[in-house]
Order: sequence, then C-alpha cells, then structure tokens
Amino acid sequence: GAQQAKTEGARQQVVLSSNQVLNQVRQAESQVEQARQEAAQYDAQVQTARAAVNSQQQTVRTAQRAADAADAQILGTRSNFVKNQTDLARYAKLVVQQAVTQQQYDAVSAATDSAQSTFNAARFQADQAHSQVNAARANVAQAQAPMPSTRMSRSPRRGLASRGPTCPRSASSKRTSSIT
Repeated sequence: GAQQAKTEGARQQVVLSSNQVLNQVRQAESQVEQARQEAAQYDAQVQTARAAVNSQQQTVRTAQRAADAADAQILGTRSNFVKNQTDLARYAKLVVQQAVTQQQYDAVSAATDSAQSTFNAARFQADQAHSQVNAARANVAQAQAPMPSTRMSRSPRRGLASRGPTCPRSASSKRTSSIT
C-alpha cells in the first residue's frame, strides 16, 4: 500500500517533470526557429543595404569622372581665353599704330569675349559636376546609415547566434577624391 502510493506518486512526478521538460524543449525550439527567421530577415536587410551602397558608390564614380572631364575642359577653355586676351592686348597696340584695322581689332575683341564666356561656362559646369559628386557622396553616407553596426555569428560551442561588433567601413578610410 504505502510503497505502491510512493511509487505512484514518483511516477506522476516523473510524468510531470518529463512533460515540463518536453514543454521547455518545444518552447526553446520555437525560440530557435524565431531566431533563424529573424537572422534571415537581418541578412536580407544587410544585402539590400549593401546593394544600395554599391549603387551609390557607382554614382559617385560616374559623377567624379564627369567632374574630372569638366576640370579638363576648364584647362582648355582657360588656355584659349588667355591666348585671346594676349592677342587683344597686342591688337590694342597695333590698332593705335594703325598696323591693323578697327575691324580686325573688333574681331579679336569679340573672340576674346566669346572665349571668356566659354571659360565661364566651363567653370560653371565644373562647379555643377563637383556639386553632383558631393551629392553622390552624401547619398553614399545616407545609404550606409542603415547598415547594421553588428552582425550575426554562430557561437562555435553552443551553435547559438550571438551579436558581435563589425566595422564595415570607418569614416577615416573613406577616400576624399573618389569612392572606388
């Protein structure tokens, strides 16, 4: 009687304990699955953010090439403008000496004005191109902003996910002339 009651009580306790353990295992498995799903979402967000950053970096490279071309254009138009200014100064002396006609002087003066306008337009275009480079760089920084500062990694011992610091790109490693 008493022994049988003790045995029955112990059996019920084992059943309760094993049910409790089974529920805890199921709960833990559910948490692991939820963590896996969150990790998959996290990875997708990281990939999307990286793609956005790469796209913006390409925009910077393209804008930088346009700015470089505009800078080269300035050099050419400046050189032409300086040459025309020199010619105009020379023709101003020659017209006074009546070695050239007023019409020839006026033609050189008009060419100088045109060269100056072309030079000013090239400078404006270069300024615009550099503004586009700066805007593209700001877009890179904005695209990098949502990049997570941590990444998921697996613990070798437990197989559990843990968060560890990452350094995708420090501010000091960014180039100032162009992003490659």
